[in-house]
Amino acid sequence: MARRSATETAAILDILDRRQAVAASVLAPALALLERVVAMLARLAGA
Repeated sequence: MARRSATETAAILDILDRRQAVAASVLAPALALLERVVAMLARLAGA
């Protein structure tokens, strides 16, 4: 469930980017952190 929520968050960030509602300087760190969270959840699911 958590991994799905993280994926939904990625979709929301993508929409914000496409609508230019958020500055790239804010979006880039958010996407980087989200990538780390998804990787962590994937490792936990495989353990």
